[in-house]
Amino acid sequence: MRGIVILTFTAFITIVGQSQELSTAELISLTSLTPQKFEQAINKKGYQKGDITDRGDAVVHVFNPRQKTIEEAKIKRYAEKYQQGEEQFLVYATSSFTENNTIREKLRKEGFFCPVDSVIYNGKEILFQKKNLVVAAACLVSPADTVYSFRFQYKNLPTPARVNFADDLLQFTSHQHLVTMFGSANVTKDQYYFSDNEINACTVLFPNTSRQAIFIWNDEMNLADLGSIVIGGSVRGGSSPENEMLQVSENAWMLRNGIRANMKLKELLELNGKDFTIYGKESDYFMKADAAAEKGDIDFKEISVIMGCLNCSATYLLNKEKLSAEVALDNNLSMHVLMLILYPTDNTTKDEVKTK
Repeated sequence: MRGIVILTFTAFITIVGQSQELSTAELISLTSLTPQKFEQAINKKGYQKGDITDRGDAVVHVFNPRQKTIEEAKIKRYAEKYQQGEEQFLVYATSSFTENNTIREKLRKEGFFCPVDSVIYNGKEILFQKKNLVVAAACLVSPADTVYSFRFQYKNLPTPARVNFADDLLQFTSHQHLVTMFGSANVTKDQYYFSDNEINACTVLFPNTSRQAIFIWNDEMNLADLGSIVIGGSVRGGSSPENEMLQVSENAWMLRNGIRANMKLKELLELNGKDFTIYGKESDYFMKADAAAEKGDIDFKEISVIMGCLNCSATYLLNKEKLSAEVALDNNLSMHVLMLILYPTDNTTKDEVKTK
């Protein structure tokens, strides 16, 4: 009889301990719930509401397990529901290495894209991505304990009807978002060669077609955090045979303000409404429109415009630091827009694009 009681008590401890561990499927389901419905659902999983705090612009609801056993108290767990305007996301943290591995393995089995197999301690977040759901996994080590956290967040992706201009592509902030929207057959991982010594991970949308666009990522490991988009021009891709330069003769993407690749200099001047300057051979930004010039209708700080020319190799006009666009036109230089580089509006680290 005593043995039965001990066995029953042990089973009770096991069941209680498991009830506090949230499965991957449960976490995904909880992510989309409103704070009120989330509270009701997580209470059923053995969690109780703790503090409500403000972190920046976000309101955070903290939930802790109702710990009932000594064994359960050995594992630190908590859940946080963030509400920031219309956006919301869920953070789940555990000190259990086994639980951490279980969640990661389940995400992979469910088809989440992740470029890294190992845990990165106190490093950058590792992203698991599937369609519009992003799970950011992190590991924080302190003298007290090691905590593994997972941030579950649904991202709003545009509908096909909202992608008509090159500017609209700025809505996509990861490789996986492009795959979700345009299909894996139209999206390729590659490397963008700014120079022989400066290479960056990129994604090429519709490679070698008139709709080619190149996405440069700040977070090269996760292919996320958009740095810029290159429209037109050439790309020397690492996956291309012998790193050949790939040239798209006519790019179909146009900006909302009317600028497009292959646009003639005369058209660009008319669109801007006034003269602007172009960097010459004495500058590292050869053939780039000067962003510091007096503004017309085009803001060359928000859009890097790189010019090409069919008859400029022998001209003396470019043998200086800058050249007036009107002077170039008056001297019959056959200039056109070779390449456009777009930046996200919240990108505060826009560097001047060197062209040589």
